[in-house]
Amino acid sequence: MKFILTMIVCSNLTGQCIPPYSQGLYEDPYTCLNAGYHQSIKIAQNLGAEHVNKYYTSIRFSCDQYQEEPKTDT
Repeated sequence: MKFILTMIVCSNLTGQCIPPYSQGLYEDPYTCLNAGYHQSIKIAQNLGAEHVNKYYTSIRFSCDQYQEEPKTDT
């Protein structure tokens, strides 16, 4: 079983969020969790302090079980 990292970036000022997007598959919850925190830091740094402070940006993520589709022969 793998885990999918899903990121959500929102403005707490406007209440708007960009659509959730996946940020990769991970072998276990621990690895996914660490990746989520690292990606959150990267996003905040890329947006910059001025943007984050102006729009009260929040970054959320989740690590959910991902059932891979069985491979079929064609």
